[in-house]
Amino acid sequence: EQFGINIASIKRGEIIINIPLRSERLFPGDEINVIGTDEQVKLFKIYLDKHEIDEPEAFIKEDIILQQLELKNRVCIGKSIRDSQIREKTHGIIVGIERNGKRILNPESHWILESDDILWIAGDRKKINEFLKG
Repeated sequence: EQFGINIASIKRGEIIINIPLRSERLFPGDEINVIGTDEQVKLFKIYLDKHEIDEPEAFIKEDIILQQLELKNRVCIGKSIRDSQIREKTHGIIVGIERNGKRILNPESHWILESDDILWIAGDRKKINEFLKG
């Protein structure tokens, strides 16, 4: 939250934790994938470099997707991102919102969702597809 980025995945040895919960801890040797603006990622990297944490190798996990979701007629309208249960239902994170022609990157969890919002969610492919069907 301090840098405005989202951690999309953690690779810990042979274990990959996709869309980690906010309670998940980082340990020495963890490799992370982050989502943010170029500036946010740059500042986060500077922070990591100052704290002598190795730069992670990039890796792609096919089970994680970035998916667009239009909110029309969804039960989460009028709720905050935190209270919308989208994270739990999709095992994903909202990395952006398009609202009234503007793009909001990495919105904070207290943002209230509106009926014409278009959400960008990074998360588990199967759970996002199930959520879209419901």
